[in-house]
Amino acid sequence: MHTNDLTPVQTRSSTPATVPELCDVPCFEEEIVRRVRSSIPDEAALERTRKIFALLADRNRLLILHALRTEGELCVCDLAHVLSTSVSTASHHLRKLRELGLLVSRQEGKLVLYSLSSPWAADMTRQVLEEVEDA
Repeated sequence: MHTNDLTPVQTRSSTPATVPELCDVPCFEEEIVRRVRSSIPDEAALERTRKIFALLADRNRLLILHALRTEGELCVCDLAHVLSTSVSTASHHLRKLRELGLLVSRQEGKLVLYSLSSPWAADMTRQVLEEVEDA
C-alpha cells in the first residue's frame, strides 16, 4: 500500500512516528533511516555517478579502459585496432570518456595519446573485471 498520507506507525523502538506510509511493514529503524539519509551524496555527485555508470555500460568503453589500464597510454589508432573498429568509432568513445573526466590526452607531434585520468579509474576497472572473472 503506497499513499502520500502521513500515517502513525510503530517503530522497532516502540516509539510511534508519523511518516508517509511507504510499505506494508508497519515499522522501521528511525535512526538507521536518519543516518542513511544524512549520508546521501548531493544531487550533483549522484548525477555524475549515474553518468559514469551509464557511460561504462558500453563494451567498447570498457575495453578502452582495460587497454589503457594495461598499457598506460595509447593513441586512437592502437585503440581502434584493440576494439576492431574504425578510428572514428574509437574517437567517439574516447571523447565520451574524456568528457566525464575519466581520460586525459596529450599531443606528441601529430599523435594524440590517451591515458586514464586518475588511479581510481584504473582501480575501478581492475576491481570490477576481476570480480566478474572470479564469479
